[in-house]
Amino acid sequence: MLGRSRVLSRFEALRSRATPLVAREEDIELLRRRWRQAEGDEGQVVLIAGEAGIGKSRLTAALFEELASAPHTRLRYFCSPHHTDSALYPIIGQLEHAAGFAPDEPQSAKFDKLDTLLSHVATSAEDCSLIAELLSLGGTDQRYPALDLTPQIRKERTLAALVRQLEALAQRQPVLMLFEDVHWIDPTSLELLDRTVERVRTLQVLLLVTFRPEFVAPWIGRPYVTASALRRLGARDSAALAGHVSGNHALTTELLDEIVGRADGVPLFLEELTKAVVEAGPGEDEEVIAAVPAASAIIPATLQASLAARLDRLGAAKEIAQIGAVIGREFSYELLRELTSSTEARLAAALDQLVASELVSRRGVPPTASYVFKHALVQEAAHETLLRTERRRLHARIADLLEQRAEVMERQPELLAQHYAEAGINDKAVDYWTRAGKRSVACSAMAEAEAQFEKALARLALLPATGERHYKELLLQADLGATRFAVRGWAAPETGRSYARAAELWEQLGYPSECLKAPWGQWMYHTNRSEFDLAQHIAEELLHRSQKRADRRVLILAHFCLGTTFMGKGEFATARLHLDEMNRLYVPDDTLEFIQQFGVHPRAMSLTFLGLIHFCIGYLDQARTYHDAAISEARSQRYTPSIAQSLSMEAPRRKCRITCRMR
Repeated sequence: MLGRSRVLSRFEALRSRATPLVAREEDIELLRRRWRQAEGDEGQVVLIAGEAGIGKSRLTAALFEELASAPHTRLRYFCSPHHTDSALYPIIGQLEHAAGFAPDEPQSAKFDKLDTLLSHVATSAEDCSLIAELLSLGGTDQRYPALDLTPQIRKERTLAALVRQLEALAQRQPVLMLFEDVHWIDPTSLELLDRTVERVRTLQVLLLVTFRPEFVAPWIGRPYVTASALRRLGARDSAALAGHVSGNHALTTELLDEIVGRADGVPLFLEELTKAVVEAGPGEDEEVIAAVPAASAIIPATLQASLAARLDRLGAAKEIAQIGAVIGREFSYELLRELTSSTEARLAAALDQLVASELVSRRGVPPTASYVFKHALVQEAAHETLLRTERRRLHARIADLLEQRAEVMERQPELLAQHYAEAGINDKAVDYWTRAGKRSVACSAMAEAEAQFEKALARLALLPATGERHYKELLLQADLGATRFAVRGWAAPETGRSYARAAELWEQLGYPSECLKAPWGQWMYHTNRSEFDLAQHIAEELLHRSQKRADRRVLILAHFCLGTTFMGKGEFATARLHLDEMNRLYVPDDTLEFIQQFGVHPRAMSLTFLGLIHFCIGYLDQARTYHDAAISEARSQRYTPSIAQSLSMEAPRRKCRITCRMR
């Protein structure tokens, strides 16, 4: 959120010939009023809802144009349909553009640019390191030392740091902030946006949020939040817009009526239909486009058909548009050049033609230029005009090229997964979706991780049913179960389904001891639902298998599960036997492995439960001894969850002692 954003909207590159704002006087006046309030330290949020092509981006661009000469800071965040599972994707993109990062430049250059960016706002050393880590630069330079934080704490502090940057910017001068296409926002960015909406009310900030109607904005009703739904244009305004777009080409009444009728008040459709008619009509010297053949015959029936018709008339530039569409909404000259057989001159000419058609905007100069489709629907139209076999070939080629870039593999494995999935190369799609899920877990972006593991499983189901596939599914289901626990809770049905399938595969594959997360997760699911008989059955089966194999690790886990289960059932004597046996088998070297695999410190937790058992049966001195030992053990490993749980379990004993003394 630092500095003036260098991100250009698709309208800025076309500003000189941008379509005028028609029938939006009330909407733009509302934004002006909210901006004046924001300048007076009354932060405002405007939610702009509307269907695709209705003019949300054009409206916000108009305000940005009006305020171009006014002192303020601009921050722009663009969500993408291809990055709905990429944590903080729009924030990372804004920071990289604000810093001026260039593709494939040395890390040292990026550090220098980040230094410059962060110097504009007073930033603590920790905040600098968090932002560097967000940009995958953390810990590789002494200026930004790595922070020893858990994933959840790192995420919390990163979000807080980003909000602090906004606060610092707003103290210097008013901030005009845009989150565009929030219907495609990733969950972690939505969490940051929620915090931002809460914070801006006392800052010099106007926050604009655009989205399609299917997104349900959770902020409606707050006194500083205004909801604005853009309406379709009426017939008169539609005709005026079509007339402007046609320029020197006068349209006959029949053509104009047909265009207005088919566009149904959607500005983007009006523009594209009119341009399709103009391009299909007589030459530039003709003043009137005649209605011969009939209007209904020359006007495309749908927006997709209109865009396809315009692409067809681009000649060689159509192929470039199609390749660009396969890359994504935004594509670089550098990557495009590697995918086409055209010469540099032909490629440059084709790109110039695309930009002139206003279907694509350009920023920068080749070979470092990048291009953005005017609208997601334009990219979709170009993508769909390719034969399926050609699309798959291009996706495979793009994935292979991106795979050679270490930065993409490290930071955006989900991008590689998407391209391999589109190419039908499912084994690699599975691998990269899995890698993306694990990366999200490491960042505590659990909602994104859940979606990524689900996509990995969906692609895995398309592979032949071999032992290798079942083993991969076992690991994925266990990872998905752990992720669903974090997102939905241990007792959620979705969590149970993942672990039930994992346990089924674990049994089918002969109970591999390295996959104990499967029975552990299923046991935890039933235990947290107080389904102790089912939990006991799982734990007893685990004990039976561990005894047959004489596997000490599995024995430790089985006795821990049984001891905890019997404690939950109130069978304290049996619970003590199992927990004591677990402690007899346990050695300190087991601790780290158990924490990493199961998220629990067995000895600390068993001592905690033994303390609780002795408390319940009235042996308060023994309970105190066990609780003190549990707290000491948990602290020796510095494992926060076990410390918290051992302390929480001590609370009833302390309360009881205080009550007894009062009596």
